[in-house]
This record gives sequence, structure tokens and C-alpha cells, in this order.
Amino acid sequence: MSVLAIDPVSERCPICGYKTNEVRMSVLAIDPGVTIGWAFIEQGEFMPRIFDGQGLYQTFFKLIRTDGTFLHLLHLMYLEGEIECVVEETPTIGLGALSQTLSSVRVTIDQLFPNHSVILPGTWKNSLWARSEFTTATGKHASDAGKMGLYWLHKEEKS
Repeated sequence: MSVLAIDPVSERCPICGYKTNEVRMSVLAIDPGVTIGWAFIEQGEFMPRIFDGQGLYQTFFKLIRTDGTFLHLLHLMYLEGEIECVVEETPTIGLGALSQTLSSVRVTIDQLFPNHSVILPGTWKNSLWARSEFTTATGKHASDAGKMGLYWLHKEEKS
């Protein structure tokens, strides 16, 4: 898991350049697939911080269900209404094994995070945030989740 510290001197997010008071709240962003990328963007006292990770979907779901893990804590915070959750829409085309796996991943996410928000890939991938540097991410899916989360947090203020 990597942590992106926001520069308190400039009081701006190094990813999107926006001031902290323009950030709505904390969000867990999930980029689902066979490999699931996730990012949690947390409002801190001065600036938000980004925690991220990625791994096979079985590991992701196991960590969410294991007491004491960071993902389990985020899951509980979501259920208590303390954070938002946004999930990228996953296309499931055909009847093959990959399609069945992606459908299963989607169903499990729907069960674990009921009433989460959904975002289409074309919505955030055409934004400023998609082109931002995200060098601390633990992988491409984690980077995508972080960029999607930043887009989600800022979308109403700076569309």
C-alpha cells in the first residue's frame, strides 16, 4: 500500500492542483476486474492523503472480510455512512469465463457496498485527472482508481 502525502506548503493536491477546501469528503474508489485496483482518498486536517493497492479479486474480497485489515475498516466506514464508494462500470460481454468472472466480481461488490455510486470509464478517463501523474500508485489499476477517486471528489466543483 502506498501513501501519497499532499504538500502542506502549497495546500494543493499534487495530482489535480485543487485546494483542499474544494474536496467534498473521503471516497473509496474501486477499479474492478480480475485484478482490482482501489484507492482511498481521505480528507486530513490540512490536505487529503491517498492510500492505494491492487491485487487479484479473491485477495481483495478476503481482506475486506478479515477483521483488522485496512480494507475491512474502509468497508465498515462505508456501511456507517462515513465515506463514499464509487465503482467503475465493468462491461461484461459474452458468456465466456472472463465475462462470468467479471459478473461475479460485480455481484460481490454490489453486496459488500450496497448503493455505491457507479461511474463510466469514458466519464473520468476524458478528464484532467486521467492525465495527471500518479507515480506513487502500486500499479495501473490502483493508479486508475486514484485518478477516478480524485475526479469523483472534484466533479461538481470543477466539471
